Amino acid sequence: MAGVVMTTLAVDLKVKLGLVNKGGPKAPAWLARPRLLPPIFSPQFKETEVIVYLRKTFIAEVGFESIVLALAHEFSHIILDSTYHPLRESEEAVDLTAMLLGFRDFYVTGSKVRTPDGGYRLGYLTEEEVSYAAWFMTYGQ
Repeated sequence: MAGVVMTTLAVDLKVKLGLVNKGGPKAPAWLARPRLLPPIFSPQFKETEVIVYLRKTFIAEVGFESIVLALAHEFSHIILDSTYHPLRESEEAVDLTAMLLGFRDFYVTGSKVRTPDGGYRLGYLTEEEVSYAAWFMTYGQ
């Protein structure tokens, strides 16, 4: 699944997947990556190694769409970091990037879940923001 998300986003670097039982941040998914990524599409970028961590409880408790959403979000961090985008620290911008790059419908259906940490949403956009962004990306001018 991670490979398909990477291919869709044209993220071509070395990725390890870590499945987590406990520890780490409270998030259902997160990245370990160099502080400064080489420019995307550069030879150095292709040699860069990142680790995508997913909690096993998260995988067990949510649907397919939510797992895809989490992977698209984490790989969108890599895109914004490697393009040195000024909004790369904005989690909302990361979500919008994933939506713009083909994962819009996964956000619409996959962000409405009960998460292992007791939350009820995935991502950093409200339900209204996801709905509006999806509508705008489909019909807006």
